Amino acid sequence: MSRVMTARRVALSQKLVIFLVCCNFLLIGGFAFLFDSLASFGSLLVVSLLVFYNILLSWLVIHRSRRRGDRFLVYAMVVSILLLGVALVTRLLP
Repeated sequence: MSRVMTARRVALSQKLVIFLVCCNFLLIGGFAFLFDSLASFGSLLVVSLLVFYNILLSWLVIHRSRRRGDRFLVYAMVVSILLLGVALVTRLLP
């Protein structure tokens, strides 16, 4: 008898969360490189939107990892939050 191996199907929601985490890295990198060209109001708006996006994304990743056991997403979020903190400190403090 042959045994059929079924591959684990990755849910669409998991792909979406991974995509959002990858986009988060791109947004933080774009902020770090383009901060000097922004006006003062624009930089304040971008900083507040990035912080708000990271709060929402961390909440989503924490709830997703509790239900599905995807702990590697939590590690990626910790790295991105640390990266955002370093970018904010280096760009906002002269």
